[in-house]
Amino acid sequence: MPRKSRKQNSPDTSGFNVNRRQVLQSIGATGVASAVMTGSAYTRSSPQTVQQLQADLTDLDPNREIPTGSQFFSFNELEGYSNADLIHLSADAGLDTYEPPSIDDADAMLEAQNETGVYMSSVHIDIEDVEADPEGVAETYEQFAHEGDYPALIDPYYGGEAFWSDEDNVREFAERVNAVADEMADHGFEFGYHNHDFEFQRIGDEYAYDIFAQEVEDHVHLQLDVAWVFAGEERPDPIDYILEYGDKIRSLHMKNWEADDSRTHGVGERGNGSLTEIHEGDLSMRSIATAARNASNVEYLIYEYDNSPQPYDSFEYAGEWLNEVNSPWRPDGIPGIPGGTVHPAIAEAELDGDWIDLFDGESLDDWTPKIQGYEAGEDPFNTFRVEDGLLKVRYDEYEDFENEFGHLFYDDEFSHYVLHAEWRFPEGEQQVDGGAAWAYKNNGLMLHGELPSEMGIDQDFPRSVEYQLVGPNEDGSDRPLGDVCTPDMQVEDLDGDLVDAHCWHETTGDALYAEETYDGHDWVSTTAVVRGNELVQHIIRDQGIVLEYQNPQLEADGTIIDEGTISVQSESHPTDFRTIEVLELDPDDEFELGEIPEEAQRLVE
Repeated sequence: MPRKSRKQNSPDTSGFNVNRRQVLQSIGATGVASAVMTGSAYTRSSPQTVQQLQADLTDLDPNREIPTGSQFFSFNELEGYSNADLIHLSADAGLDTYEPPSIDDADAMLEAQNETGVYMSSVHIDIEDVEADPEGVAETYEQFAHEGDYPALIDPYYGGEAFWSDEDNVREFAERVNAVADEMADHGFEFGYHNHDFEFQRIGDEYAYDIFAQEVEDHVHLQLDVAWVFAGEERPDPIDYILEYGDKIRSLHMKNWEADDSRTHGVGERGNGSLTEIHEGDLSMRSIATAARNASNVEYLIYEYDNSPQPYDSFEYAGEWLNEVNSPWRPDGIPGIPGGTVHPAIAEAELDGDWIDLFDGESLDDWTPKIQGYEAGEDPFNTFRVEDGLLKVRYDEYEDFENEFGHLFYDDEFSHYVLHAEWRFPEGEQQVDGGAAWAYKNNGLMLHGELPSEMGIDQDFPRSVEYQLVGPNEDGSDRPLGDVCTPDMQVEDLDGDLVDAHCWHETTGDALYAEETYDGHDWVSTTAVVRGNELVQHIIRDQGIVLEYQNPQLEADGTIIDEGTISVQSESHPTDFRTIEVLELDPDDEFELGEIPEEAQRLVE
């Protein structure tokens, strides 16, 4: 059986731009009002798209990785460990940053930072301490600057349940936070606030936190603790808050919560349940990180598990799980936006399902290359490789391309399934010399293919049906994406007639074929629904079904093919894949023409 993997694909982060930090450097000279960025808030009733949300946030790069770290309060049970010791453990866990609850030995911490490269993202400090001595606080934390940026100063707790039940208290506290943020901005620091669950109690029709978040100014650093949001009244969705206040929320405490109505943990009648490890609760850390990356200015993902009972394990979990979720993963769908999955706990179940990651972002252990002129398993030109978490098809080790067409085969065969891939033709990468004009910005996903071991040494293409992945022609003219090509095979249209053309497309229903030609430099989401020999559908995000056909069969004798391999091509143009995944379907499921399986709906809209 195919192996299941939860590993995610890591993007190229060369374009990562932590713009809030850059803006802060100018606040002292230009003043807060002229320096901070603006962005329109997400509203639950608005029909905004992901792209509109992104456009509201200056210089946002949705493919970025976000620095990871941990709040050292999590590791109180490690008796005798200093902050410097915990910095070294953070480095061992693969974390980028740390957030201490206080300073113990500044010199030792700075030495540990220099030795490990792990730096202070933020620190918890009471608002009263900052108000009492802003200059002294600035002097203390200036020495922890990283590449010219100072750690954010975060008040970790204020007031309690009764305080946050009074609207006047909330508004007055917001003004107080604004004033301290103004003061510390003059010193080059962000100041902000970290929530618990009591901020998510109702005052009239609003949560207290909404009143506070609307009252604080844009330069206030809101640190959202996602578990405490979920533990609030009526279980608010932290993704809603990331989207609505994405311009103010600039760090997340990635903490999980297991709901349980039989016990109470937290304040008052809210919070039925308990804190748990990052990967064990009801919240989808993956969905939350995806929302943060695509629609917010979140700068840090910070692990926390209050007073973890197994702190050594928690360090391991912090590094493993934050790095796992911290990369684009089906970023075309953000749970929580209109038309998407509303609740992160539901999103976890729907997104995980029984999907099989054919490409795990780490290796090609389950794949076999076959290059024309070479035996199966040989790839003398390093054509197919894994770099930066991507499956890359490259030609830099070819002198010239002399029709050495290649294919990379997944080792299992499939019959009834949904295949989803996200791919691009990377900008700046050129077609290799010797490649045919038709192969410019051309790749493909081969379906119902033969095994690589069955191919002849000089065979160019496997017997298969191909879902073509193309961009525009070299002169910029449009070219259809998603047609079918049939090396040594044929297909029938839905009327049962054999298709004469080697490559074929048509208009299906109301969806105009190739309504949009993608330039290929951006990530493109394509899906195939394969129901044995009964029906094959080609689907493009935002266009729906663009092609349907049936009865793939051998051209030589008409033998019907209802299962086979899946492979990726190498035809001379560099290509990247970050997602290749399969969901197997029940062969007995009924279906209708033009109908997309419920399991694949999220891949279409």
